[in-house]
Amino acid sequence: MMNDSDRKFLRLAYDEAKAGYDEGGCPIGSVLARGEILVKWML
Repeated sequence: MMNDSDRKFLRLAYDEAKAGYDEGGCPIGSVLARGEILVKWML
């Protein structure tokens, strides 16, 4: 079951993928989180 942190980080990855797609690129978004801490946001 997803919690609020999972949803937040999934939204960040989705938004990044959508931005790439909207610019004509591959729809790839990625975040690395540990618990409720954002470790890395792949731009």
